[in-house]
Amino acid sequence: MTYNWKQWEGQLVDGKFPLHQYLGSSEHDVVFLSEHAGQRAAVKLIPAEYVDVDKRLGAWQQSTALAHPNLLRVFAAGRTRIDGTDVLYVVTEYADEDLSQILPERALTDAECTAMLEPLLKALGYVHEHGMVHGHISPANVMASGNIVKLSGEMLQFPGPRLLKTGSQSSDYDAPEVPVQGLSAASDIWSLGATLLEAVTQKAPAGLSEQSKNPAIPSIPEPLGTIIRNCLVADPQHRWPVGHILKELRPVGAMKAAAVAAPAASPAQPRPVAAPAAAKLREAAVAEKLQRERSGKSGRSILPFLAIGVVLAALIGYFATRHMQSDNSKPAQVAEPANPAPTTKPASPSAKEVLTDSGTASARSRNGQVIRRVEPAVAASARRTISGTVRVDVRVSVDPDGNVTSTALEKHGPSQYFARIARESASEWKFAAPQVEGKAAPSEWVLRYQFRRGGTIVTAAEETP
Repeated sequence: MTYNWKQWEGQLVDGKFPLHQYLGSSEHDVVFLSEHAGQRAAVKLIPAEYVDVDKRLGAWQQSTALAHPNLLRVFAAGRTRIDGTDVLYVVTEYADEDLSQILPERALTDAECTAMLEPLLKALGYVHEHGMVHGHISPANVMASGNIVKLSGEMLQFPGPRLLKTGSQSSDYDAPEVPVQGLSAASDIWSLGATLLEAVTQKAPAGLSEQSKNPAIPSIPEPLGTIIRNCLVADPQHRWPVGHILKELRPVGAMKAAAVAAPAASPAQPRPVAAPAAAKLREAAVAEKLQRERSGKSGRSILPFLAIGVVLAALIGYFATRHMQSDNSKPAQVAEPANPAPTTKPASPSAKEVLTDSGTASARSRNGQVIRRVEPAVAASARRTISGTVRVDVRVSVDPDGNVTSTALEKHGPSQYFARIARESASEWKFAAPQVEGKAAPSEWVLRYQFRRGGTIVTAAEETP
């Protein structure tokens, strides 16, 4: 059956979770922007006919008990009906961006990829320790929530066959044994290796798992080269587990020699490989930033991971340095505050307050609200030209009656067309004015447009008074 997912916008899931905005869909599920406990959230809906209902709900119930700083939280799950359709739903932490939106623009540097890997391994190890598997590791499921790298968490399941009954049951990131043996911790390791390989080469792993022997891996600096080779081992029993990969990343005492040969005949036998020292990684990120600024190119450095000064120098991933562009260079695509706490709630008629950068409600008598949203009409021919995400930020001035009096581009984006239609739509928005000492006051908002092939996302943040 074919569903017109977008028509579900505005519905209330299980009487609790509003479907504010369509974010995207596949042949068997759809995701909407929503809210949970006063913060932005995502709701995934799967028609019950497409999935093993009992096993899916059981896995989600287990997932709600998991909490790890590098795993997107699952807040709630259940079963309900929408427009007469029997659906399963899961409510998760909202992610701002994913790695698949970055790779069309450029590959990750070795330092970025190494720094991204540790938090992903910690999250994956946590999942495996709790008897579950991820089953869907790919660039699209390596997320940025605020300024922290996280692994998606909404489709965790117990080892075994995938829980979908219909649609595509395979992925280019699947291990060779998955069609017969199902998902396992070892198959997650293969998918991780395929994701890392794409991150450093910008080449999707199409056909990688169809080979009968270990795939050929191009020359990649250490320790990544050895890690990827030992993830992409045809025999699942010989793939390195999470703990072993973590040991390869972490330096022991002084830095060891960096050169390491290809794995021996038995890839399951570990070889010690030194990870870059935290200071070296920090220097690499800073040097890259300075080089971009000197050359006048701002391309996205999605992972200037900063080392935190403890014994192991744990790496916290930043999808950051997004505002270094000018109108005369290709702009960075998104900007996030240094504080990882969410700073705004969904721009919707049900929003009750806007949070300040510190994450606390301001002292105004009453904050403003969005009461009418106008999305830009994007020509189909223009949308087909999008690769990744085109981002445009528009600042709007609003009078005490809630009408937009002026607009200005804060982030132009790479296209005059998308900048123009974003600004035109922003001028049509309507607001309920904030109250200051009991009186309606003028205000300023920033509307952030994200144009993608699958649709347009607009979020709003009130900045003054």
